[in-house]
Amino acid sequence: MAEQQAAFQAQVLPTRDDGPGIGVATLTAPRKLNALDLGMIQALSRQLEAWARDPAVACVVLEGEGERAFCAGGDVRAVAEALRGNRPAGLAFAEQYFSAEYRLDHQLHVYPKPLLVRGQGVVMGGGLGLFQGGDVRVLTPTSTLAMPEITIGLFPDVGAAWFLQRTPPGTGEYAALTGARLNAADALFMGLGDLVLPEDHRGALLEALQAVRWHNEPRRDRSLLHQAARGLAIPRPELSDSPVQARAERIRQVMAWPGLGQRVAAIRDSARHDPWLEENAERFESGSPTSIALIHEQFQRTRHLALRECFQLDLVLAIQCCRRDDFPEGVRALLLDKDQTPQWQPATLREITPDWIDAHFVSPWPDQPNPLLDL
Repeated sequence: MAEQQAAFQAQVLPTRDDGPGIGVATLTAPRKLNALDLGMIQALSRQLEAWARDPAVACVVLEGEGERAFCAGGDVRAVAEALRGNRPAGLAFAEQYFSAEYRLDHQLHVYPKPLLVRGQGVVMGGGLGLFQGGDVRVLTPTSTLAMPEITIGLFPDVGAAWFLQRTPPGTGEYAALTGARLNAADALFMGLGDLVLPEDHRGALLEALQAVRWHNEPRRDRSLLHQAARGLAIPRPELSDSPVQARAERIRQVMAWPGLGQRVAAIRDSARHDPWLEENAERFESGSPTSIALIHEQFQRTRHLALRECFQLDLVLAIQCCRRDDFPEGVRALLLDKDQTPQWQPATLREITPDWIDAHFVSPWPDQPNPLLDL
């Protein structure tokens, strides 16, 4: 498939002392909440690579245009529509898309220069994958984070099995299984964000970064980046309460059950008389049964994997999901036809067999190496 025209802009802002500047990369598709299409992914990756080599750039800011969203996720609509057409061509596009997306996410995590990501508004799915690559992850009081893949027959990808397992006990996997909506205070508590700035912070933040005397020494400049951003932060007591923190012990107990059936029962039981937990349980109940079982197994198998290994496994799982029906069906029901009545196959957890889930972990390239083997 030909490269798409990118909804993306880049500029380098000068600093007051005429030293190395600040590279600002902006996703410019606010009407679709800056969802990442292939052209955006490719353009951003190229720009980051160029700035990494450029001594005139000291640090990088990644943002999304508009205050509604940093990034609502990957362009799953395009992938699902391709799969609903010519399946072999759709699978080829899916491999191209997910490979490029996961390479970009890994590129951010290992970026050699200080990187700040502004996570205003909606930060979901692939957007959360981008956000987690920042050295400084900036939230706003209205930030909403989630990995809602269970609702479309997929799984938490973009390295989520790595970063969600570094949250307080059970909270990350609970968020993966239920697609829980997390606010800014939740993100701070779970270690998914670093600080909260006011909604209208962009101008003040860029001015603060332009006032820094950068040294083109990554470790020293990362410290300067943290200091500059922290000087604008909203104190934690002024934020809304964290629903996750308030329920951390209950969530830990739910997720401490080793078996999937036990966890399913515990998620249902824990939701009684608690609207926040009930909303999560309802989303869980209506999600793809295959996704539920796949996420449970994914977190078991990735517990001790390195980040690059999680991305490699993400690609295997993504392509295997694309070879089956739940992912295109989930996107159809939620985003295309919007009838909210996906016909999952298998339809219930009782119909899920170990062989069915194990098959998702088998390489789709039996005679070739994983395309992300070189990460």
